[in-house]
Amino acid sequence: MTIAIGAAVRFFEALCVAAPTLLCGLFVVGVFARLLGNGSTRRLFGADSWRALPQAWLLGMLLPVCSLGVIPVCREMRRAGVAGGVLLAFALSAPLFNPLSLMYGLTLSKPLAIFAFAGCSLVVLTFVGGVWDRLFPGTGHANPDRPRVAAGMRRLLAIWVSICREAASPTMLYVLIGLTGVALLGAILPFGSLQTALNADNPFAPLLMLGVGVPAYATPMTAMMQIGSMFHHGNSIGAAFVLLTIGAGTNLGLFAWVAVNYGIKRASAWLVLIVSIVLGLAYAIDRPFRDISAVNVVHVKDHPHTHAFDNYCQPYPATAQISVHAAWQKLRSRIMPHEIASLLVVCALLSTGLALRWLDRRFNVEGWLESEPSASEKKPDSVWSRPLSPAVLGGAALAGVVAVSIFGCYVYYPAPEVVLEDLKLARVEVFSAAIGRDEEAAEESIDWAADLTRRLEVGVYIRQFHLSEECRLCTKTVRDLLEQLDHAVEDGEGDERVRELALAFTNACAECRAHYLPQKELGTR
Repeated sequence: MTIAIGAAVRFFEALCVAAPTLLCGLFVVGVFARLLGNGSTRRLFGADSWRALPQAWLLGMLLPVCSLGVIPVCREMRRAGVAGGVLLAFALSAPLFNPLSLMYGLTLSKPLAIFAFAGCSLVVLTFVGGVWDRLFPGTGHANPDRPRVAAGMRRLLAIWVSICREAASPTMLYVLIGLTGVALLGAILPFGSLQTALNADNPFAPLLMLGVGVPAYATPMTAMMQIGSMFHHGNSIGAAFVLLTIGAGTNLGLFAWVAVNYGIKRASAWLVLIVSIVLGLAYAIDRPFRDISAVNVVHVKDHPHTHAFDNYCQPYPATAQISVHAAWQKLRSRIMPHEIASLLVVCALLSTGLALRWLDRRFNVEGWLESEPSASEKKPDSVWSRPLSPAVLGGAALAGVVAVSIFGCYVYYPAPEVVLEDLKLARVEVFSAAIGRDEEAAEESIDWAADLTRRLEVGVYIRQFHLSEECRLCTKTVRDLLEQLDHAVEDGEGDERVRELALAFTNACAECRAHYLPQKELGTR
């Protein structure tokens, strides 16, 4: 019973986390289908030119989608006639990086390591896409554009109908297949079984991460946080690269879509190509990158384990007796408000898409949308109401998605004053949970406080384009103390030691405030 509940918890956690990027993918489908059209979509991805693969890589990095949210986009790209190699390159690149995760990654290690990971991912995508197109040419068929919809409300309605139809299409089946992989890992891998399995001295760490990464699902931000934990604990750099490219870039649902649309033979060749080059690069960069990336390693010899991969394993020990109500309460506490809102919107789109299918038996919605509007619907042209071409609107919509993603960086990484106020609350919760020996509450509050220090660094950097060494060192000190406190509570060390670390942490937070807000420091700690 515990195993089944744990697998269900992992399934619904992943579903909620995926909802925002899945919603973004559905919106992009509407833009491609009704604004850009097939011809402009092919040109957006370089058509058949030499720049198609790097262009797909760049567009993938700019769009904030995950390996599940990219599935509807890939379906529309195939309908538009984009070549298979370019399409699959985009499918791999889009989930790897976005502005949010890239900024976060720059605080985890030396920037050289993160940029090198991005460069290696470009090598993977270019190689796999180019070889796949040579092995299987002619996979992109230039389908004709759909009939144009008149400017105005009809065009907006056509976009909404396309989004709803995609939400009620086989896309959701592939999403469920991808989430099934998460549930299977949660059922198969015992509680905490990956805490010491990916250490740098384990030559099979990249292979083990490959086995976990194929069925796993991770958003770009989650994968980046896990990579940071691997850097922090001195884990295998090769395994970290496999986590980024395979764990974040793929899932079972994406593999299923490739197999259905291109055949088992071609899908198998794609998988073999990916695995071969990713593992080759993982073992090639493991030793040279170890010194480059290891800037935050603390107490690895004393505590050679990490909790970063616990979300791939069973969430409860085998001996635990967990009720459905308790699991539901824990799940609710871990779901963010924007994830719930996104999931509700996706469900609404799915319901509307199903209703449109029922309506198709009685009324041709697309036929009405594509018909010539009546005289009463037409408005006289003027300087302020002149209709814009679909291509212009489509480009503006995609630019808007990128702009919202960049704006999201400033929302997710607020000004230092805001983060430091949250850190004041976090340090109270950390101190209370640690002194009270509440291991679960301590783990959650420590993770929150550590995340706030990352947001603090990035928030300052994107506003000032500089972060002083003093600020960097003081936030590193806070994270080091949090790491030690986490292990002290987990290992059951004495009350005096826990209290000493908790006090040191609160003092370090005050020092951190003094460095980040020197002109506003009031001496309160």
